[in-house]
Amino acid sequence: MRMFFEEIGLAVGAAEKSAMGARHRAAHGSLVAEELVELVKFGNAYRTLFERVFLRLLGYEGEYVDRTTIGHPRRPLRTLLVVCERERLTNLRRNASSANA
Repeated sequence: MRMFFEEIGLAVGAAEKSAMGARHRAAHGSLVAEELVELVKFGNAYRTLFERVFLRLLGYEGEYVDRTTIGHPRRPLRTLLVVCERERLTNLRRNASSANA
C-alpha cells in the first residue's frame, strides 16, 4: 500500500494506517464489543482516506471534507488525519489506567 500512496502523491499517517488496521480486524471478525465506538471513528477515517485517494486519482488538489473531526471541516487534500490517532491513544491510556486500578 505504501507504494500506491507514494505513486499518487498522497501522504498517509498513523491515523490512516490505524483506520486500515481497524477495518481489517472488523472484516475478519476479531473485534470485541468494547471496540465498536472506536470502530465507528476508524470507519470515518477509512471513508475519508478513500475519498482523499479518489480525489487524488482524479487530479484534484483542493480541499476535502474531514469526516473524522466534529463539524466536518474542509482541509487541504495533502493534510494528514490526526484526530483519530490522538483519540485512540487517549483511549488506550484510559483503558490501561482502569485495568491497573
